[in-house]
Amino acid sequence: SGPLLSTLNGGKGIGTAGSISITNRVGVTTQVDLSGSEGLRDVMDKINNSNSGVTASLNRSRTGIVLQDITGG
Repeated sequence: SGPLLSTLNGGKGIGTAGSISITNRVGVTTQVDLSGSEGLRDVMDKINNSNSGVTASLNRSRTGIVLQDITGG
């Protein structure tokens, strides 16, 4: 499941999740709406379901997200 967004940034949280732009290596930019996300799993699910050509997974320490471009470009 991963940590709650409210526990990140030294316990200060990250504020209200909005949208982010992800540009893959072939230059396609996708807007991902993160509103309503409560934890890193929510954020990863939204990125992974965005068809951006980029996947998200928890880092080894389970404190952040690793993005990986899978477009092969």
